[in-house]
Amino acid sequence: MKTAQVVNPFLDKYLAFNGDDVIDDTDQLPLGESPHSETSIQVDFNAYNITSGSLVSATNIPMTYQANTGFWLIDIAEIPDFSSVDRQKFVAKVSKASGETIDMRTFKVHEFSIDTDGFEDALMRLGYQIEISEGEAWMRWYDGEVAKWEAPLYKNGTGTDPATELSNISHRGPIVSTALLS
Repeated sequence: MKTAQVVNPFLDKYLAFNGDDVIDDTDQLPLGESPHSETSIQVDFNAYNITSGSLVSATNIPMTYQANTGFWLIDIAEIPDFSSVDRQKFVAKVSKASGETIDMRTFKVHEFSIDTDGFEDALMRLGYQIEISEGEAWMRWYDGEVAKWEAPLYKNGTGTDPATELSNISHRGPIVSTALLS
């Protein structure tokens, strides 16, 4: 991975693909250019994490064409698992989603990496809230109105007793992506 593309899911908004690689499977011409001039395609994004050996998939997500640059874009927020990894390498393939009427040819995404510039640093850029109710205590990090990460809060230093008020929080448990919990 000497020159792989580096993506930071906390700072970058899109994955970008060369429009010349997104072609019609029947006539082999680029879909964003004449005679096709498509501007949006529903796709399945399937990535393989070559660091951990796990799969990351997002199905039926929009990929939009930017005519002024000639690139197709997928919003990184459509791939929630990317915000839960750091310093991992991937390869991927993009194919048309089931039910998509545009005849897009499947294409591969060469090796790229996810690097959050330090997970804790990225979390510090997000708004957070401490929530204590009904015998549970949580610290939740928000991106806008949506909780993206959460960690249980404890008292007494045991990791078993949930904190009951702000003054008795002694430490937090592991931080987990809320996307992984749903």
